[in-house]
Amino acid sequence: MIALGTLLSLFYKYRRYEEALEAIDRLLRLNPTHVIAQNLREDVLKKLNRGSGDLIKRDFATSQLKESGKDENTDFGKKSNQKTHIPSTYPREEGTPQKPSKSPSPITSEKEERVSVERTVYDPLARDFIVSTARPLVNVKNWIDRHGPASYWLVVCIHNHSDRTIEEWGIELDSSSSLKILDAAIEGVDGTVSLHTTHPKPWLVRSMLGVSHHRGITIPRNGSRRVYFRLGSESCGVSHTIQGTFIAEHTKAAIRAKQFHHSCDVATLGTAMQQNPIAAEQFTENVLRQRYHREMAQRYLHTFHLIHDISCCCHAKQFEDVHDKLYTLEDALAKMAVSDNLIGLVQRLNALDIHDGMGGSARELKAREAERMCRNIIDLWKNEVLLVQ
Repeated sequence: MIALGTLLSLFYKYRRYEEALEAIDRLLRLNPTHVIAQNLREDVLKKLNRGSGDLIKRDFATSQLKESGKDENTDFGKKSNQKTHIPSTYPREEGTPQKPSKSPSPITSEKEERVSVERTVYDPLARDFIVSTARPLVNVKNWIDRHGPASYWLVVCIHNHSDRTIEEWGIELDSSSSLKILDAAIEGVDGTVSLHTTHPKPWLVRSMLGVSHHRGITIPRNGSRRVYFRLGSESCGVSHTIQGTFIAEHTKAAIRAKQFHHSCDVATLGTAMQQNPIAAEQFTENVLRQRYHREMAQRYLHTFHLIHDISCCCHAKQFEDVHDKLYTLEDALAKMAVSDNLIGLVQRLNALDIHDGMGGSARELKAREAERMCRNIIDLWKNEVLLVQ
């Protein structure tokens, strides 16, 4: 660092003001808060009769301090309404008043953590994501294929752009009461994560996920973390909107609203078979082709068509052709790796002789029992065929 003695010699003894000014500027570049050098510089400029806009400006030190991020409670950034005056012990030319030094501007050390959030929804009917970009989300798709490709998923990715690790954080999601968040998982963490729910309004549900520092599930600096939420709907063929907030100790980030159309998933398959059979068939075919080889997928799809036809006949109370279809279904299931419970349920439905000539309330009771048994067959079939691991 340049010695002050050299500066003073140049300034007072030899009156080499230009060289003194250059030396002071070099010193301020190394130490912008050097008060004595600042005062000397003002005296030199006055001697040279030059404005404060030449060379390095007085706010150079303040801008450097703001970039360095020093704490506002340090000696260089303490807030004060009084100007600091440091008397000089060095000789001054007669008639040259010494100006009081100015305290640097207050600065704040706390840097706001910069976080951004991306979100998308996986649609099992389309076997793809509802996104606004064409980026292939290969890793996300692979994760869903391993954990539940027959369900809708909300995927939230938190990007931490700061140089500070986020150790405690959480997510709040708001949706209508008809949309359920069944469970949640954090990528890289085994098992599911517990969720807590509240009702800010009777028709709204707020689902909350919280991660404390004790769990060690951090969002690394200049890194990211993905969270998966499995969604369920009370009905099919409806549109849902979900939005929320990412919360950490020093920052928040909005999870923008995402709207999607819930056509069919494994939970609403039975309803979709009645309300939207095309979507139900497409969903089932997608899952079968993903889970089984081509020949086996075709055989299971054939049993699905039989179950769908039987269900439609029972729902419409058209029982004339039910028995023939039930015999065909029983024979097809017997050649596949399904449980005896499923085959036995088909046999019991076939034994329910609805078309026995009886009418009135007895026929109505048998018809209701047939519909209930059809629903049970659908549920058991999808659990053994679509959800088997």
